[in-house]
Amino acid sequence: MVKREKEEKGPQGEILRPFKKGKDSTVYIAIVIIILLTVVAMTGVYFEYW
Repeated sequence: MVKREKEEKGPQGEILRPFKKGKDSTVYIAIVIIILLTVVAMTGVYFEYW
């Protein structure tokens, strides 16, 4: 049981390690990407109706 918990925590910790350091920057990047996608989607809708 103890070995399984350590094995499960190991790979997840390695994968999430870079995200913990730059967690704020990844959130800002995600927000910017969402805003850009909404702008592109809105302009596409406007061009269809024009």
